[in-house]
Amino acid sequence: MARAGDGRPRSEARRRLVIMRFRVSDDEHARIRAAVTAGRHAGTADYLRARALQGGPRPLPASRLIGGLGQIAGRLAAITRIVEERGLDAIETEAREAKAALADCLRDVVAEQAE
Repeated sequence: MARAGDGRPRSEARRRLVIMRFRVSDDEHARIRAAVTAGRHAGTADYLRARALQGGPRPLPASRLIGGLGQIAGRLAAITRIVEERGLDAIETEAREAKAALADCLRDVVAEQAE
């Protein structure tokens, strides 16, 4: 073990100087503790640090993503119908391609979520 003044690195805890405190509900606390116990983390701080620093923003929940894609696909379908009725061929083709791409994306997200 490193000793004061020997020039060797100190423990991880001593290299971290900032202490963060925040409040959680009883339910949140229970869920965090359960996740710590179920995982490979040394403790709550280790778990929360790993979750917070795992890289980049968290992805949206799949249900919100699927809902949003469904709304966009519905709007594109409506635009396609309007364009078909008015005979705007160039816009119709582009709208059909966008609609198909969104449908493919939605299928991929649904399939990924099912895995």
